[in-house]
Amino acid sequence: MTHIVMIGTDWSAFGGITAVIKSYKDGGLFDKWPIRFLATYQNDRLINKLLMALRAYIVLFFWLVTRQVAVVHAHSASRASFWRKSGLLCLALFFGVKTIFHLHSGEFPVFYHRECKPWQKRYIRWILRQVDQVIVLTSSWEETVLTIEPNCRVYALPNPIMASKFEATPIPFRVLFLGRLREKKGVYDLIASWKSIVDKYPLAQLVLAGDGDQNPFWDLAIELGIERQIEMPGWIAGGDKVLALRTADIFVLPSYFEGLPVCILEAMAQGFL
Repeated sequence: MTHIVMIGTDWSAFGGITAVIKSYKDGGLFDKWPIRFLATYQNDRLINKLLMALRAYIVLFFWLVTRQVAVVHAHSASRASFWRKSGLLCLALFFGVKTIFHLHSGEFPVFYHRECKPWQKRYIRWILRQVDQVIVLTSSWEETVLTIEPNCRVYALPNPIMASKFEATPIPFRVLFLGRLREKKGVYDLIASWKSIVDKYPLAQLVLAGDGDQNPFWDLAIELGIERQIEMPGWIAGGDKVLALRTADIFVLPSYFEGLPVCILEAMAQGFL
């Protein structure tokens, strides 16, 4: 029996790709179709990350050689994620199986136009042409990808979420951010603007839930004198994330770039519009 090989980040990894694949699994997709999941990345030491990527290449090669694969569906972001997944797609193309390149990164145009050398750009365009289907998250990203490679077969498929997990039980004055704590996600801007909110509403609480270095953000909060009105619980998932959304009054994501963030869809399912 042949299988669909779905490639993505490890179940324990942080980020939107993991959340999307978990939604597929929770929604019964893995039960309905013969899907084998193959992880290429985990949140761990560099050596363990490299070993996981190497294992993925070896396992996929074995499955291809033994004719166990019908389709390879690779979920990819930009940069290192793209190079890892595109190599696996090349293996699949060599063996003549169907391929799907599922792009999740809002930074892909920046990655392509500003960070890649000419030969890397040629390789990216070749991948986009050769795979059987490119999937993006919105119609605007469909247009963006077509400007990079007009001859690719691209389709916009919004991210799914399990809406039944979320129901509104709001608590006033609680504002929630979900995502990596970094400048490009607008966290500095959010903390800086929070000072004016606290001046008007001293009971307002800002929850910055995500992974990353908290120290520079705490430094800014302390400098502004609003550290008591800010919480940074780290990355939250599962029931903790559902509870955070249920107990929030406002959801914010002041990011400088995005595709179609899962956290936005989850917030909408919670009733934030």
